[in-house]
Amino acid sequence: MPCLRRLLDEHVTARLPSTVDKGEDYERVEPVEIDSAIVGWASGVAGGVRLSHDDRTRLTAARDDLSASLDAFPTEARPYFERLVDIAEAALRDRA
Repeated sequence: MPCLRRLLDEHVTARLPSTVDKGEDYERVEPVEIDSAIVGWASGVAGGVRLSHDDRTRLTAARDDLSASLDAFPTEARPYFERLVDIAEAALRDRA
């Protein structure tokens, strides 16, 4: 299981793939919005914040929507968003 902190460190140094159009919907998600939402929740968890029930529900829904939308992204951009799914899963596993 990947470590949440390591995944976040990798992700924040990565750039949004140039093949992704900001503001465009890819199936169920807009790339910048889903990125910032998942990273926001996960950063809180990594910093010791316990997510509320509502936030856990929202993070789960974000992860599920992104997972269902991965095939809509350009092939070369998918690893970036697959890592976001991994980040969400790691944050949901973490009971900090």
